[in-house]
Amino acid sequence: EPPPGTEEFPVVHVDLHQARRYAAWRGAHIPTVEEWEWAALGAQGDAFPWGIDAAVIRANTQEAGFEGRTPVGFFPAGVARGSGCYGMVGNVTEWTDSPARYGDDRFFVRGGSYRDPLVGILNTHAPGSRLVQRENRVIEPQSAPPFEQEVPIDDRLEPPGSHSSILGFRCAMNEAEYGRQRDAWARVEELVYDLAHRDLVSGFWRVRPAKRELVEIGYFALRPLRMARRQVADDAVRANIDEVVAAIERKVGLR
Repeated sequence: EPPPGTEEFPVVHVDLHQARRYAAWRGAHIPTVEEWEWAALGAQGDAFPWGIDAAVIRANTQEAGFEGRTPVGFFPAGVARGSGCYGMVGNVTEWTDSPARYGDDRFFVRGGSYRDPLVGILNTHAPGSRLVQRENRVIEPQSAPPFEQEVPIDDRLEPPGSHSSILGFRCAMNEAEYGRQRDAWARVEELVYDLAHRDLVSGFWRVRPAKRELVEIGYFALRPLRMARRQVADDAVRANIDEVVAAIERKVGLR
């Protein structure tokens, strides 16, 4: 459980193995460098997720002066125009599932953190940044780096077992993963109707099987069930939903 007051903060102290397991549990995956950079900059090729303006503080970078994490969405003006993702620069550095050169077991991390200056986090054409030529993800040595960091922000690598107070992650979904979640949601909506049957015959033939199937669906059923509970006035139906939610939470380790 996160410390009180930090429930909306990005998680940290998670290594790549743990991040992968969590993503798989969610039916998702850790993004590759290419997926991460598309989420950050989309197809428009701007200097920053929100466009080209670096004059206004739109992210928890060194310029913001917070010297620590901020909640997800704390800078709504910094949302990525193409993907709608928050916090693609600053706050905490994020794992990708893209390894470095052959023979190097480290992985690229992206986005910088609250300790880093805005210009340079994405190595775009913004003033003072540089373009790094990549081929098969091999980083070419650069002379006279323009930043104080020994390793430019966008070239940073971490061993998969590494964890720190500024290293976190986000999940991504491909079309197949999203399709499975969408199908699960649609099935949950159907099964919620079955939970509303109250007579003994319907209870035996429809309610009990619906409960079993919802528990089998697991994590993906939790959100639509909770949404349905808020919309239902019948106490008996709410009790059925509460029973299923509790069973799922025990199954997935939330209780």
